[in-house]
Amino acid sequence: MLARHRVQVGRAGDERVGRDIAAALAPAVLARRSSLYFDGGDFLADSDTVFVMPRILQRNIQPTVASREEFLAILSRELKRRVILLGEAPDHHAGMFMASVGGKTMLVGDPGLAREFMSTELPLNATARKVWESLGYEICPVDCTSAYRHFGCLHCLVNVLHRS
Repeated sequence: MLARHRVQVGRAGDERVGRDIAAALAPAVLARRSSLYFDGGDFLADSDTVFVMPRILQRNIQPTVASREEFLAILSRELKRRVILLGEAPDHHAGMFMASVGGKTMLVGDPGLAREFMSTELPLNATARKVWESLGYEICPVDCTSAYRHFGCLHCLVNVLHRS
């Protein structure tokens, strides 16, 4: 049995989400199924580039593709974007440590640099708020504490389909 056919009980129905969203937003949104193995959090994209977590390559060599080059060619063709396969990255979804902020700019968090703020969440949140405000964003705090403890973040809970 191939890995993509195994479904965790708590994730049953996940494979229908893209199709359901596309149906609700048709004809502006189209859903296509890929032959590659991945989680949605394995990618983070802007209008030109998609950043790809390294673990997706490991999942796909042999079961779906023969080489790194074939994998990158398929992704580039399917996503119609420049593909940057990260050489090293935390073993989390991309949205846990990086975010696209427009203007060909990505914010990347470094836990090592945040150590000085870790005694309390308040200085870390205040620092993050200043960074986002400096980029012209309006800040509306959302408590993601319970999601974060289970390796999730706001990016896992919501997604921006279009930003003007």
